[in-house]
This record gives sequence, C-alpha cells and structure tokens, in this order.
Amino acid sequence: MGEAEPGDARVEEPGIELAVSWIKSRINYFLQIRPENASVDFTETAEGRRMILDFIREPARRRLIIFSSTTGDIKVEFDLPSGQFRKVAYFLKQRSFTVGEDGHMSGLLMGEVDTNVLEHLSLVAHEILQPLLLSGRAKDPELIGKDTMDVFHRFLSKLFVTVGQTKGKTLLPLPPPDLNYKDALEQRQLKDKEKIH
Repeated sequence: MGEAEPGDARVEEPGIELAVSWIKSRINYFLQIRPENASVDFTETAEGRRMILDFIREPARRRLIIFSSTTGDIKVEFDLPSGQFRKVAYFLKQRSFTVGEDGHMSGLLMGEVDTNVLEHLSLVAHEILQPLLLSGRAKDPELIGKDTMDVFHRFLSKLFVTVGQTKGKTLLPLPPPDLNYKDALEQRQLKDKEKIH
C-alpha cells in the first residue's frame, strides 16, 4: 500500500468522513435501501462519493438529489431528475452550512419525495398548514386572516380536484368550514348551560 496522494478522495478529515457516513445512512433510510439488497453501494463508487464530497465541501453546491429510477438504479445528481423516478431524497444546504469535527452538519435541510407528490402536498396542506393558519387566526387582524384563509381554501380546493384528476376521478372539494359557525355554536352552548343553572 502506497501513501495517499493529496487529491485522493479516500483521505478525509474525520468530520467529513463522518458527514459522508451520516448522509449515506439517511439515503439508505429515505430510499429504503437494505445492505443485503444493494447490488452496488453507489456512495462507494468513485462518482457517487465524489458528488457527495463536492456537495459537502463546495459552497456553490447547494443541493444533492439522490433518486431511485423506475428500473431500481440509484443515481446521485445536483439537479432534479428528468424522467421517471420512484423516490427522491434531497439535501439542501443553507448559507450557514458547516461541518463540525464530529461530523455534525448544521444548516442542512433534507427530505424525501415519492411519486405521489400532489397527494403528499395535499396531506401536508391539510394536516400541517391548515391547523397552523387556524391557530394564528386570533393574532391576525380579521380582514387579513379572512383573506389569507380564502386564498388558502381556494388552493386546497384546486389541489383536491387536481389530485382527483391524476387518479382519473372527479373529486369535488368540500366548502371551507365556517369559522363563525363554530364560535356561534360555542356561544349557544354557554347560553344553554346558563339556562340549566
């Protein structure tokens, strides 16, 4: 075994090696790659490893996209894939991205997207964004809050119809909940309680 040359991708600072290892574990988790099922460890190939190292080291490389194609091949890119894919894992660097000596990366966003992007967006909008907007309703001036909710409900309605169209179905959106109705119901219940006592 000879000495490693300065440009050798295998000789790294401990923090970088730990960061590469951590990214590899996240990719395996997101894309559900089992070591016994992987024919080739793409992060150990020269090309895959170089791309991950470039992503970590170079500030200009702001995103790393790893996707499994419909044929089952795993590919690493810096840009979004064109064509068909089964699942995508992404890593996005913020401007404050740093790698510590222990391999801890700060300023890194990551996630996964599967082939049902619209359904995923609909789920996030209904289960996360809508409750957040409704909880902030008391803090916003009434006019701004109402306008925001009207725009958001139009978005949800169009998204619901579009998801139906992708499935070959005609889905009609439900009207938005009447928030004033809920307040009126609570007031009526209070009055009913007062009558009982």
